Amino acid sequence: MPGETGGPIPIRLGGREFLFSPLTDKDYDTVNEYIRSAIIKTASDYVFSVEMDDRLRSTIITNAVTSAAGESFITPPGMRILGTIDGMAFLTWVSIRKENPEITPLELSRLLSDPSNLAQVNIAFERANAITVGMIAKKGKSPRPNRKRRTPKKQSSAQKRRKIYTKR
Repeated sequence: MPGETGGPIPIRLGGREFLFSPLTDKDYDTVNEYIRSAIIKTASDYVFSVEMDDRLRSTIITNAVTSAAGESFITPPGMRILGTIDGMAFLTWVSIRKENPEITPLELSRLLSDPSNLAQVNIAFERANAITVGMIAKKGKSPRPNRKRRTPKKQSSAQKRRKIYTKR
């Protein structure tokens, strides 16, 4: 079964067959760079579309570059960018470009404007990448175990030992 071994998942979009590959670390770096460039481009488009002095323009661009440096696909701004049609098209393109080099993000953006194609991409993405976060995600369990937290009234065994030895 495709996806069980990390292999590509077949997906049909707009009457065409594509192979959806799991993302690698290099692919995630590509996605993060897309997010950072989108943040900088948004700021740049804004500062050159309105009247302002060069000093303010420079400050806004500098702040955008600085804040973009800390963003990735797991931060809220990164998730918002990937949640747009263009963001999902880019993420899809990163996943299918290995097996389908002829497709472009712009073409995928047009294909993803159809809600049924969007649903298929979401399913294929989850299936293709389940192996990268472990088969735990496929079984519906959290990849991080729930950790018990001590209440302020309880002491760890190390704290108890420290009290015993400091009393002597």
